[in-house]
Formats: sequence, C-alpha cells, structure tokens
Amino acid sequence: MQTVLKDKPCGCGSGKIIFPDNMERILITGGNGYLGKKLFDRLDGGRIDKGRFVRPLSRSWTGKDILKYDDVDEEMAKVAGGYVYHLAAKVSFNKRDEKEVLETAILGTRNVLRAACKYGMKKIVVVSSAITVGACNNPYSSKDESSTERDISNAYVNGKIAQEQLARDAGAVIVAPTTCRLPLMAGAVIPSGGTNVVDPDDVVEGMIYAMKDGRKGEKYILGGYNITYRELYEKAGRKYIVAPSWLRRPLMWAAQFDPSWYMSPYTVDQSFRFKYYNCQKARKELGWEPIVSLRSMLKLPL
Repeated sequence: MQTVLKDKPCGCGSGKIIFPDNMERILITGGNGYLGKKLFDRLDGGRIDKGRFVRPLSRSWTGKDILKYDDVDEEMAKVAGGYVYHLAAKVSFNKRDEKEVLETAILGTRNVLRAACKYGMKKIVVVSSAITVGACNNPYSSKDESSTERDISNAYVNGKIAQEQLARDAGAVIVAPTTCRLPLMAGAVIPSGGTNVVDPDDVVEGMIYAMKDGRKGEKYILGGYNITYRELYEKAGRKYIVAPSWLRRPLMWAAQFDPSWYMSPYTVDQSFRFKYYNCQKARKELGWEPIVSLRSMLKLPL
C-alpha cells in the first residue's frame, strides 16, 4: 500500500506526495513546538484513517521527556518500523539556559537515535538550523551546506552542530531551516545586517520531501529569501531606525545582561552580519522550493 498526502487547501503545499509502504507509523518529537504542531497537522496527526498513525512526543502533550530514554523507548515502540521526525529542542541563546539547551540537543538526540535503531525505524529526519553554517560579512555572498560556523560562542549553536554530527553518524537526514518568523517589531531600531526568511508551511513541506527523497547522512538548507532588515521593514511599511555599525560591540556587551531568551552577544553580533544562504541542494535533490511569496508572508495586498 502507498500513502498519499492530501493537497493543502490554502495552496501553500506542493501537491500530492507519494510515500513508500508503511509510512503510516510516524513519531514526531517536539510535536508541541512551532514547527512540530504544523507538521503534526499536515500529516493528519492522531487520525488512524488513511492508513496513518502519527504519534507526538512532548512533555506537554504526552507527559514524556526526551531526556529520559525510557520515555523515548516507550513512544518509539508504538511506531516501530516506521519513520521519525526529530524536532524537539530547547531554543534559547541566553547563557542561563545553556545546560538545558545542550542536554536537549545532545542527550535528547542520542536517546531518539538509539531508540530508532532498536525499533528498526526506516528513516529519520533531524531538524537542525541554518545557523550551523555561519553568516557572511557582506551581502554579496551566501553560505551552503558545505560551510561551517567558525566563530562559535553560543550553546544553542554548539548544540545544533553536535546534534548534526550525531545525525550523520546514525545515517539520518538533516534539514536546516532559516528564519521561519519574520523579525519585525513596531518602531524598531534595526541592525544593518540581513537574514533569510522562509514561510513555516514551506519548511514543513521541505521536511516531508526530505523524508521521501533525502539522502541519509546529508544536510539540506530550507530557505526562502535573502533580504536585509532595512529592505524587510521597507516592504512591510514599518518605521525603523538603522543602528550604526559602531554600536555593535556596545550592544554585544549589554546583551549579556538581557534576561530574554533571544538576546545574547552572539545574536547581536549575527544581526550585524548577513545570514544569507544558497538552497540549491534542496531544490535539486529533493525537488523542493518555497511556494509562499515574501509578499504573502508580509500579508501585503496584491
């Protein structure tokens, strides 16, 4: 039997995708996260009709902890011989969260890969981040899957790099999304750098394509549009002030005292650089490309 995923009614999907036999048994770790929920819904999570049974693993939904191997083992046994999407992560760039960030990325991934091997899972897609390939110092170049981050000073980045190595060793497919949430704030003082933005629905489609056609041990960047923060605010019709480059180091120093999950010397430094990516590998090998336009992401009228 082959399983056919339904077309997305909103037009964000890329059409019908035919998977191999036994695709119906799927485990999604981090099923309560931003992308995990979207993937769960896309795969008709929890419904046994259409021949699929999708099981989420998350503390809030199932009470299971990815840091406890017995919990992972119990959930993996329910989808034995199937497929795994590993999205569980502690997302924070704040120094106070370092221990949990690293444990989730490394110990959590080890637990998932160990249980997947035990229960003969056919394929694993591990969701990392494009930040593991670093950023550019100018807007005229871009990074691809062969690039590596050289200036590593943050636990989240270190954890993702370690996670990717574990995934390669286990023969998993790695996908690395770029920025899935538009970095827009009202009346913002913005840095002089840029980033790559992609719609989260497109990222979910990319995960599905990676499960179907991704080569084991390979990494695929899932990105959309390279754009400066200035251009992004202009297109969105938002007011902004560009922070001069000389403010970079003072802001990096101040960021170490910020209590928020996102602010850190690392993220400030990155915001003055260009997180631009070349995503041709995913297009060529997976047949994937972003469908949602930047205009649609910004919710602008036609």
